[in-house]
Amino acid sequence: IKSSSRQSEQDHINCEHAMDKKDNNKDSNFEFFRKNLKDYLANTVLKGKFVVIADGDLKGAYDTFEAAIKFAATTFPHNEFIVQQVIADEEQINFVRAAV
Repeated sequence: IKSSSRQSEQDHINCEHAMDKKDNNKDSNFEFFRKNLKDYLANTVLKGKFVVIADGDLKGAYDTFEAAIKFAATTFPHNEFIVQQVIADEEQINFVRAAV
């Protein structure tokens, strides 16, 4: 009984660690996006697109949110990505910080 209790506790700790790692990845991905937003806005190919950021890097740019999510969800199954639209802050009404 003690060993199953220890295993359950270890599983809980592992789950918390994985959740913290996902949150940290999303935060660092968002920081990467914010840091590069000015360059993205200057790029006529990226401006207005929905970009996928994962592992602190730009992974793709899409015309629609749906296309970006479809790509990201199949490419990064652990949801360690964000999808952001490349628009200026004053244009931004709503944004997706992290896709779940």
